[in-house]
Amino acid sequence: MEIKMLKTQVCANNVIGKHSAEHPIDVDFTIPDYCGEIERILKCIFIPRINSKSISGQSVMIDGHVTVRLIYCDKENKIYSFDHLVPFTKSLEINSITADARIKSSVSCSYCNCRAVTQRKVDVHGAIEIKVLVKGEKKSSVVCDVDEKDIQVLKGSAPMLNSKGYCEKALIIDEEFEIGNTQPEITSVIRTSATPCISDMKIISGKVLLRGELQICVLYTGTDCRPIMTKSAIPFSQVLDIDDANEDCKCSADVQVAYFEVKPKTMPSGQVRLFSVDAKLIVTGECFCQDDVPVILDAYSVKGDSEAKYTEIEFEKICCSYNETLICTAQTDFRENGIGSVVDLWCEVGAVNSHFSGNNMTVSGTLKAFMLLYDTNGNAFFGEKPMEFEHCFTAESLNEKVYTNPQVEAVSCSYTITGESTVEIRVELKITGGIYEQCKMPIVADLVPIESKEPAKEICAATVIYFADSGEKIWDIARKYNSSVEEIMRINELTENLLPASKTLLIPIM
Repeated sequence: MEIKMLKTQVCANNVIGKHSAEHPIDVDFTIPDYCGEIERILKCIFIPRINSKSISGQSVMIDGHVTVRLIYCDKENKIYSFDHLVPFTKSLEINSITADARIKSSVSCSYCNCRAVTQRKVDVHGAIEIKVLVKGEKKSSVVCDVDEKDIQVLKGSAPMLNSKGYCEKALIIDEEFEIGNTQPEITSVIRTSATPCISDMKIISGKVLLRGELQICVLYTGTDCRPIMTKSAIPFSQVLDIDDANEDCKCSADVQVAYFEVKPKTMPSGQVRLFSVDAKLIVTGECFCQDDVPVILDAYSVKGDSEAKYTEIEFEKICCSYNETLICTAQTDFRENGIGSVVDLWCEVGAVNSHFSGNNMTVSGTLKAFMLLYDTNGNAFFGEKPMEFEHCFTAESLNEKVYTNPQVEAVSCSYTITGESTVEIRVELKITGGIYEQCKMPIVADLVPIESKEPAKEICAATVIYFADSGEKIWDIARKYNSSVEEIMRINELTENLLPASKTLLIPIM
């Protein structure tokens, strides 16, 4: 017997693998002659960046480099900085990975220790943490309709998150910017940072248009030996080609800095008032649509001559997205040194956690504020302030199986000197991400005839009396007796599948 049925393919986004690994950074290096000799190390910092990621067999390959930044003072208490680059490669084994899988990765500093071996040589020991999330699409063939009068079907819909494509491109920035006329000429660079921010995103027939700016901070030493902070913003734009993307899609985009370098540059007049910026940004975008696909949740034959084969599929649905701002403040005391002036302040976000309680989501974590200061005697010193944050907000109605991967970024930080040795730090955090709902659904994948089996019916009567309880479903009752849902509802004058109260039913035996 051939069963007439229509099949379709459904796609489900699955997490193929989620791994993290620590990678050691052990290096010694010598600072060049044009830098002053080391008298006191103020701070050694790891700035890890990922240059590329790829799939090789059942492994994810991560290539990148770590900028080891040494900030120190010489005998005259002048602040210097020197960057040493350390390349790294990390391979993470992930089972069942496919060539078209999508890789999301991040890298952060675990710890960093250093000591001066001589006045020009430094020994550094530390580690970075590499995190990788691999997602892929799993396609399954399922039944969406049946054209057989003796087969009862329970129709439903599956919330398919249909990926329209993924694109990753490198964007090279080669620009210059000039310092203000009132600022002294540049002699050396102490610290730099680069933060890419997306300001606008549009989808137009197969293309994703991104606009944003690279926010740059440079702490440099002027001709008067005084550290000065200057800032600039370089606009950027990028077009990502995603053929199936359209205006009804949603898009998730991200920009990461793969390489960044700032150098002083001499103007035609002979003055050193320019900074040249070389940067490589990795821009990624993924477009997807939320489609409700018709499927068959259950099926049976009233003659008992066929059976349903099921496949369990885990679907992912977007509940909502969020873009929140949180202000964190903390007071720190430098009683041992006293505060003459603050040279620089910056922040790094540490571990981030999230949890749900009903319709409330809480994002919490840690961050560190780093400060470069002068004491009341004019000596430079370094200070750190660990801080914690927690932000709670209400989302739409959520079930128990939801998850989120919040991205927390320190947008800005400022300070106020509140006493002879106290500083109040103010950090603005941007919390973005999406909330996803996961649900597993058993769906009919096939209907198979049972040629050799005769339907075994213990009941010979044409009608059976059934005492139904409140909350029972007509479908379940009909399936139990291999009867017709439509006939049960007709002869019992029912309009809803779910019984609101206990009731005696007549069940026709087919």
